[in-house]
Amino acid sequence: MPEMGSGYVRLSAVAGEDNLSLAGMVDEVKALAASEGIHLLNVHVDEKSGGYRDRPAFQAWLAELALDHVSVAVVHSVDRLSREGVNVLGSILDRLEGKDPATGRVVHEPVRMISVDGLDSQRDPEAFRWQIVIRGEVGRAERGRIIQRNKDNKRRLREAGRHPGGRAIFGCRVVKRELPEGGVGKFLEVDPVTGPIVEEIARRLIDNQPMNQVLRWLAAEGITTNRGNAWSPRSLRNTLRSTSIRDHVLDPATWLALQARLDSTQETRSEGPERPSWSGRPPTWLLSRGNGVCGRCGSTLSITYTRGHARYNCTGVVKGICPGVTIAAEPTDAFIAAEYLAVHGEQPAMQMIPTWPGQEELRAATLARDTARDALTMAARGGGGDVVALATDLQAKEAEVVHWDQVVKSSKVSVTLSLKGYTLGQEWERAAREDRWHIIYQAIAYPIVVQPASRGGVTVKGEIDTSRIEVAWEVEMPTPTLNDE
Repeated sequence: MPEMGSGYVRLSAVAGEDNLSLAGMVDEVKALAASEGIHLLNVHVDEKSGGYRDRPAFQAWLAELALDHVSVAVVHSVDRLSREGVNVLGSILDRLEGKDPATGRVVHEPVRMISVDGLDSQRDPEAFRWQIVIRGEVGRAERGRIIQRNKDNKRRLREAGRHPGGRAIFGCRVVKRELPEGGVGKFLEVDPVTGPIVEEIARRLIDNQPMNQVLRWLAAEGITTNRGNAWSPRSLRNTLRSTSIRDHVLDPATWLALQARLDSTQETRSEGPERPSWSGRPPTWLLSRGNGVCGRCGSTLSITYTRGHARYNCTGVVKGICPGVTIAAEPTDAFIAAEYLAVHGEQPAMQMIPTWPGQEELRAATLARDTARDALTMAARGGGGDVVALATDLQAKEAEVVHWDQVVKSSKVSVTLSLKGYTLGQEWERAAREDRWHIIYQAIAYPIVVQPASRGGVTVKGEIDTSRIEVAWEVEMPTPTLNDE
């Protein structure tokens, strides 16, 4: 009857070009078992880093070695069992010697270990222990060297303007180009499909659209991340902070304006009484979340539903400080919206455009540098031209870009207002319901006040007494949030 064995193979997650074929390692383990007359119950395979011991296949393999009918452990190489060195090899030796890891007592029959690279625990047990410890420690040190080597490779690729590997950021794509020294390399460039989307996102944020409003626009358009997931504030912010977006998608001025907008923690309002900040999911009803207050006690209004109809109610009733104010929500919101359009609807929609001294010069210098770089690349490929002169010209162009980049970064931003080409009423028509409420919230000077109903007052069913609603609109344009003061 053949001996029963359990195999284990780990494909390194960081070995880079030195990595072995997973299928090849599995075949070699099976061939070794067959040559020794061993029947393998399973070959457990991990494709995770050996720097951690919570690998599912590794734990399943250790558990299988404790079974009474398993007498042989077949592995590809000892140094691939773990990259933690003796920290983990002790638990493996416990299994081979049949010991309980907690007590050190023998609880099952010893297990023989053989490896493709020639180790055999039965041939010379003492030499095997030394070999497994030495190889394990060498593997631990090698992991550190591999990680550092990969980091250095990625750094050198970035310094050469090449793609260091991995998935391209949203807005960019990976392309292959010929290298001046020969061969083909991977480079990043703006993606013709997702690049304009990033530019539109930047424009909306620089125009002071809230992050949540941009996220709702992305969801409505069916635009997802590279992994097919819905955008979140964190994923969008991380994408817009990426240096790949800076280098390949946005021009320097837009990039700086976008970073200034992302650095802003809240929108600057006009001087006046403190109002609740608007964050998180937008309110379904206009006067919820502190946007409306009771004219009797000053408490905020909340939404309740009676027979399916929404009503605003004073929260002071619950606190015991107010007899109560109530009004139907649907006609109230409709009246305030109509008032907004009557007051602001014909006014032109404006946008804030940030500018820096040296902005145009930086854009021109960047274009000249890219042209010089392309000319040098063509000459190096045999396209004609003095390579030395072109290289000197490129160095001068790069120095020019560095100079104007420093000028832009060291100067203060100024914001000018520009017409969008349509009215606030047209902007209102394009907006979703929740976004319309936010437009109104930006336009009011103070929270909207709802006064108590007059005694004996009678209104038609479905209508409200609009004289109870007091709205104070902003007189001046809110202070631009991008002023660097």
